[in-house]
Amino acid sequence: MSIVGLQRTFLTAGLWLMAGGAWAAEPCDCLPPPGAADVFGAPPPPAIILEPGPCLYKPHDLDPCYNMRCDLAPGSPKPSLYVTADFVPLFRDALSPEEFQAAGVDGPIVVEEDTLKREFQGGLRFLVGGRMNELYRVESSFLGFQFWDVADAARDFTPNALGTDGSLFSPFTNFGVLDLDGDGVEGVPGVDYNHLAAIRQKTSYDSVESNFIVDLPRIRNLESSAMIGGRYLLIDEEFAYRTESFEPAAAGGSTVAIQNAVGNELFGLQLGYRGRFLLEDFFWLDFDIRGAMYHNNLDHRLQYQQTQGGAVVGAFADDVDNQKTTWGGDISLISHYLLTPNVALRLGYQALWFDGLALAAGNIIPEGVRVQTPAGGPNAIVFPPLEIDHSGSIVLHGPVAGITAMW
Repeated sequence: MSIVGLQRTFLTAGLWLMAGGAWAAEPCDCLPPPGAADVFGAPPPPAIILEPGPCLYKPHDLDPCYNMRCDLAPGSPKPSLYVTADFVPLFRDALSPEEFQAAGVDGPIVVEEDTLKREFQGGLRFLVGGRMNELYRVESSFLGFQFWDVADAARDFTPNALGTDGSLFSPFTNFGVLDLDGDGVEGVPGVDYNHLAAIRQKTSYDSVESNFIVDLPRIRNLESSAMIGGRYLLIDEEFAYRTESFEPAAAGGSTVAIQNAVGNELFGLQLGYRGRFLLEDFFWLDFDIRGAMYHNNLDHRLQYQQTQGGAVVGAFADDVDNQKTTWGGDISLISHYLLTPNVALRLGYQALWFDGLALAAGNIIPEGVRVQTPAGGPNAIVFPPLEIDHSGSIVLHGPVAGITAMW
């Protein structure tokens, strides 16, 4: 017997004994008949090993170069029913953060989305799947209970050009660059020269989805699946902007307060691929990637109020809705460790991406807003009829840790 044949004999015998002693499975039907040489020309193992024996899986292996792959490659369970529960803390990233206050005329930005004190926020995923036959499965899942509530503020009591304290400048005058009232002094009293600027952002995320999954032919240690399905999501946000100023001093100072809320109701079709890399019989990696096109029902509500000396000098309220197309993607890499034939631990990382959303921070200062500076005052912000900016993009990402039960 050659060295190759001897190695095959011991490895096949070892895996056969392990499989037969620890797992209940279908007979193996992928071995060559007794006395036949494999495609490499190596002598066959003893006839007793070539008899049908237990296998960990029913292979869909089209590789003709290795007739004994059924016993020699690792396998993953093929349960009829499986249930997964995951803890999924996610971090919210804005790809184009908005800016809200500068220290000094056209100075460094001190209040913006990137200065919000963001953290991972805990959420949950529940998944139920079932196998229809050896090729087809269906899965339904929920991911949500995610809620972010973050805030930031800046104070500045630096003496300004008007003789009071406060040198924070707003985006309404391009951070003080514009001399809208024509007094030769940059910025506008009542809108700029703030000693306090504060923002607050709230975001919630929930989704449900169902997918039809088709197992593809196995290639060595890679099991692949294609999926098609639908997903329904709710992504809602609120944003608040507030400034306080000692200007105009003659009027007793001023405040500006703007609050808005946007809603994204998405439903659409998604396509995806899942690759399972079998490292051991008890350990494997799942790589999932999905892309989706959504119909997005948008709504936007905004309220604004400006005061000087406690009296309201500017106010606005409006709401609007619209329908647009949003694109999304989902990618994850999750390891599985099989504790028993029916229980596996999961640990990995996931990221979700959306483009074409209405985000609250991107809509709180609508296109066309301007500062009105009539002779004798008061200076006030003027809003056009409300619209929805749906060019926002966000990424939600974070670790995944959970457990799967299989039957």
